[in-house]
Amino acid sequence: MSARIDDPITIQVNVPGDAAFKGPVDVPKALADLSAAIRVGDTAAIGALEATLKAAGAQISSVRPPVGFRLQALDASDLSLSTRAIEITKSVAGLEDTDLAAEVTTAARLQTASQATIAVIARNHNQSLFDYIA
Repeated sequence: MSARIDDPITIQVNVPGDAAFKGPVDVPKALADLSAAIRVGDTAAIGALEATLKAAGAQISSVRPPVGFRLQALDASDLSLSTRAIEITKSVAGLEDTDLAAEVTTAARLQTASQATIAVIARNHNQSLFDYIA
């Protein structure tokens, strides 16, 4: 099973149970055998299961690092997404708090200045020799 944690990023969020419990050692069977041996008080069977149970523990422990890596990736993505959400909220607040009348006045003033500059440039580029003689 995968989960989408960002636009282009997905991460597998589960570990197949067979990888943890049905690998080389059948963990549920080993535990059932241990339970049966304890119930009847068979210390020889309990001792014989010791190596199997250690192997089962190692098998389960081998699944832990990938899960830890996934949790670390999820935490990093969570932090990144939280930071982005704060930045977007600030941007939206800045846009909503804008003094519209002041911004329209500034835009009109800048447009007038731009048009005046264009007119001056156009007038200077259309001079002829008669303009300099007169």
